[in-house]
Amino acid sequence: MLADDSRLAFLLILVWSSRILYTRQPKLILFTFLISLLMIVRLSFHQKETVVDWKEGTQDYVIEVKASTVKWDGDRLVFQGMYTDETTREEVIVRYTSPTEETMVALKEKKAHSYRVKGEAKSPTKASNSHQFDYKNYLNRQQIYRVIEAEALIPVPTLSQNRTLLYRMDSIREKLLAYIDSTFSKQAAIYTKALVFADKRDFPDVVSDSFRQLGIVHLLSISGLHVHLFIHLFESVLIHSRMTKESIRGFLLVTLPIYGLFTGFGVSVFRAIGMTWIRLVSDKGEQRLPALDTWAILFSVSILINPYIIFEIGFQLSYVMTLILIILTAQPYFLNYSKIKAYGVMNLVLFLSSLPILTFHFFEFSWGVVLLNAVFIPFVSLLLLPMLLFSVLVSPVLSQTLLFNALLSVSERLILVMEKSAQFIQQSVDFTVVTGRLSLFASVFLVVGVIIFLLSFEKTKKQNGLQAVSLMLILATLLSVRYSPFGQVMMIDVGQGESILIKEPWGKGSYLIDTGGTVSWGEKEPWQERAKPFSVGTDIVVPVLKSQGVHELQTVLLTHPDTDHVDALSDIAASLNIKAVMASEQTLTDEKVQSILAVSELKDKAIRSQHPDSINYLPKGTRLIYPINDVGEKSGNNQSLVLLSKIGDYTWLFTGDLEKEGEASLVNLYPNLQVDILKVGHHGSDTSTHDTLLSQLNASYAWLSLGRQNAYGHPHPSVLSRLEDYDIMPYRTDQMGGIQYRYAHHPKLTDWLKRRPTINTYYQPEGD
Repeated sequence: MLADDSRLAFLLILVWSSRILYTRQPKLILFTFLISLLMIVRLSFHQKETVVDWKEGTQDYVIEVKASTVKWDGDRLVFQGMYTDETTREEVIVRYTSPTEETMVALKEKKAHSYRVKGEAKSPTKASNSHQFDYKNYLNRQQIYRVIEAEALIPVPTLSQNRTLLYRMDSIREKLLAYIDSTFSKQAAIYTKALVFADKRDFPDVVSDSFRQLGIVHLLSISGLHVHLFIHLFESVLIHSRMTKESIRGFLLVTLPIYGLFTGFGVSVFRAIGMTWIRLVSDKGEQRLPALDTWAILFSVSILINPYIIFEIGFQLSYVMTLILIILTAQPYFLNYSKIKAYGVMNLVLFLSSLPILTFHFFEFSWGVVLLNAVFIPFVSLLLLPMLLFSVLVSPVLSQTLLFNALLSVSERLILVMEKSAQFIQQSVDFTVVTGRLSLFASVFLVVGVIIFLLSFEKTKKQNGLQAVSLMLILATLLSVRYSPFGQVMMIDVGQGESILIKEPWGKGSYLIDTGGTVSWGEKEPWQERAKPFSVGTDIVVPVLKSQGVHELQTVLLTHPDTDHVDALSDIAASLNIKAVMASEQTLTDEKVQSILAVSELKDKAIRSQHPDSINYLPKGTRLIYPINDVGEKSGNNQSLVLLSKIGDYTWLFTGDLEKEGEASLVNLYPNLQVDILKVGHHGSDTSTHDTLLSQLNASYAWLSLGRQNAYGHPHPSVLSRLEDYDIMPYRTDQMGGIQYRYAHHPKLTDWLKRRPTINTYYQPEGD
């Protein structure tokens, strides 16, 4: 089976190859085969492992800074840099947390080209849950294999002749961006840097999130559309200045690569400039190179330069959308459409073609893009972008004049209108459809459905029938994860905390036992606060839930009010609909939980666990067995909700943070209680999981949720020893990542599942 991150690349290459074979041109097929062979050889010899012999422990490194990657965020400084030793160079990520405000201010003022870094070089963190963002993979594809956790940074002088050429060019770009900051107003500078120079480091997350949920976040980045608009504007100005065609061609051939360097030569910029550059060069010949051939050349060159670029979403969207446009706009039937119909068909076709990519990377899509592109693309392309570009061009001459200030004022008003409109629409209408990560089988059918839809426009007699079939196929594949015939129990690896998903077959209901949370270690001063700190809910739980096709939660059960069990509730509620929150009276009246419920607007959805109808809010086959009433110590671990479930072939006991005394009470209440799988209480602390409970349960498996190298020493050796004494196999999130059990109600599906491992983990357990 192909790895998840290779499936989409495989599909893209399959479609590309099929398109070439369809031409039935021997020379073209032979040329494609040779290019493909060259790509395979290039990939085989591509550097996949670090070339520097990194030493363990704290060391001193001299790191040259890539200026455009520097990010200041509260007490944290992060940048990409080049480490050089006697024989080789290697790029690294440096992360530094400043102990004092004065130190951070001094570093900002210095803005050194190089630092002497004292710290430890570590391997980047890899994903510990299925379909979670994999930071290690992300960096490795950029040939970055180490992250240096810095203890101290000391600026050191660097001779310009010793600096890397690309880093020197990057410093020039950074000076241009600094000029924009100093010349433009704050809001205009943010958008100018994003739309004209492809720098979004200062872009507000609130605005990005609104545009992302509407499906039009692409408008906030430089796209091929933007570059072609720039080229068209320059050509128009140069033509009106009475320059000859040869002079215009020569001017653009020189200036386009320079502009590309100022933007960092992102994927879309490289493709758009490259295709224009090839067109300008081929214009000197007898015949212009066809657009499809130009596209293929740029596609091949990009992969030859960096084989891993095919995994990047920017590359996939840019080249797939461009290919669709080239093919569609060359069709005779499309050329005969009216402008309105042509725009509608193009918008719909591009939207459907993007679905395999969007659902693979984000597990969701926004259908609002079909409607909103018609409004926001002209607004950005014809109003905002030309005004910002014009402001950049005239700023050296007019920056201190009333005219320039008036330009910025108008730009800011346009920006305000766009942001307010996007936020209003986003709050009024939910365009997002959660699909989950499609299987390879479903992805193939989705691509087939899109291809059939594209071909249907050529078959006028069978058009309606083909379109209906293709749309049904597309819809069925998009909902295949959401309404999967398989159910599951998943312990999400949230670090030192706990969160367990129960998803019933056929989409009949999804339930979450605890949410995980980030435990704060002391109050931070204002200067230390980060714009977007790490969040267990936003960065782990929500993406994992969406990857499983969870679009809403029937019930979130809070076993008790500890931060590591409840703190992520507000972030989850901001992304997914929650129908009910169930907890004990003690938990619901806890001050921290009350605050979370108020912020999340969930107070009216809170259900007391001893409510007579509480059974209706639980997964099928599940019941609350402890505590039997709401009397007891306030907010204590021994008041944790305990659930007994019959899920699939196993009986489960979910114990929250129940400790020894609570376990004894549970055994006394249910002297015949036996289960197959025990969710170990209190993360494997010695206060829980004692002989009294284990001797009675007769469990076969134990699931433990705990953080790697946690400060509490969990799991305690005595707990592991007792599990071994009772022949209970432990599954630990700190060693195995997320843990998943799948089941089905249909006998044939159950038999199919039984031919596979009963319980799967993200990392394979030792011995498996």
